[in-house]
Amino acid sequence: MKKQTPPEPPRILQFTIEGIPPSANTYWRHDRGVTHISTEGIEWREFVAIMAPSEQFTGRVFLDIGLWLPDLRRDPDNTIKSMQDSLQYAGVVKNDRQIRRTGVYEIGIDKANPRTVITVGSLELWQQWIMTQIQEVA
Repeated sequence: MKKQTPPEPPRILQFTIEGIPPSANTYWRHDRGVTHISTEGIEWREFVAIMAPSEQFTGRVFLDIGLWLPDLRRDPDNTIKSMQDSLQYAGVVKNDRQIRRTGVYEIGIDKANPRTVITVGSLELWQQWIMTQIQEVA
């Protein structure tokens, strides 16, 4: 009989990273039919690995990406995949397939100090919270 791993206790982790993730357009490069991570993408994920807390989620999680953008020209939802990949590289999640709900939003504009606020938590906590919101509306 296969040994069952106990479920992970519900928790939330929040941290801020200076700068904003590269867009999907600049994170990936294509060369002669081969797709690879760009130099900018590699630098970003290594920076995230340094800045992220050394905690790892093993179960299903939600991810919220809050952005303080330098200007209004950026497309916030174009940063999702590079942030998911970077969190996997940093060890916050074992595999980005664990991320079952993702939200990305603009917090505000800060030209002098663009930054990314990352919130990762047990999916169970998010599901409990959303159910309370639905019940309040109903």
